[in-house]
Amino acid sequence: MSLTSLSLSLSLANQSGFTSKNIVMAVACVLVGLVVVGVGGFLYYKYRDYKKKISSLQNALHAMTADLDDAQQTTMIKNLKAELEAERARLAGQLREVETKREENKSMLQAVKQKIREATFDRREDLLREKEQLLNAQWKLDETKKNNEGQMLFIEKQLEPIDIRLSRVNSGKKDV
Repeated sequence: MSLTSLSLSLSLANQSGFTSKNIVMAVACVLVGLVVVGVGGFLYYKYRDYKKKISSLQNALHAMTADLDDAQQTTMIKNLKAELEAERARLAGQLREVETKREENKSMLQAVKQKIREATFDRREDLLREKEQLLNAQWKLDETKKNNEGQMLFIEKQLEPIDIRLSRVNSGKKDV
């Protein structure tokens, strides 16, 4: 650029009301504007990246919470299964005990029936009362056996879905 063109530009700037101060101020404003836009764009992209990271962390947290819930449910189910199996074992023991008492009662009843056939008239009344008590005891033992078997059946029905659920968890499948 020649000096004449520069002086011509300055004279045009002076005529249009622009001074060199105004030009410098305008250039500074443009530069500040560009810096602000650049920083704004940078912050926008950083915000978007952080938003993606936060979203992925929230998803991971949700998955871990779901896994924790599944683990807690599995633990609760295993505890329930252990309690049901302990109750089933207790009932099985009671059933064996009831069966033993029933056999004893049955043999005692047979012995009393035999004594009744052989007894004299005055002794028969005592033996008949004893037979009645043994029959009542037999009835109570039968009822106890029936109740215990019903409870065991109920426990078996409760254990079926628990076993299915635990086998699915152990094989890595989820319940639907």
